[in-house]
Amino acid sequence: MRYVLMGILIGLPAISLYGARPFATDDAGTVSVAGYELEIGYDFGQDEGILGLSFKHGLTPKMDVGT
Repeated sequence: MRYVLMGILIGLPAISLYGARPFATDDAGTVSVAGYELEIGYDFGQDEGILGLSFKHGLTPKMDVGT
């Protein structure tokens, strides 16, 4: 009984988790192997804006790492 309760408590939060599709403006592709990508963006707010910077490096055909 204790293991069933533990399983329910651990598995319950996973019910509400799912992978959503990317937004239309998101870059869902990966960087080519050994390639680099630099993205600069600016989000306009009501009173001020935020400058965004992203730098990625391609590790494999399906994986990249970045900030």
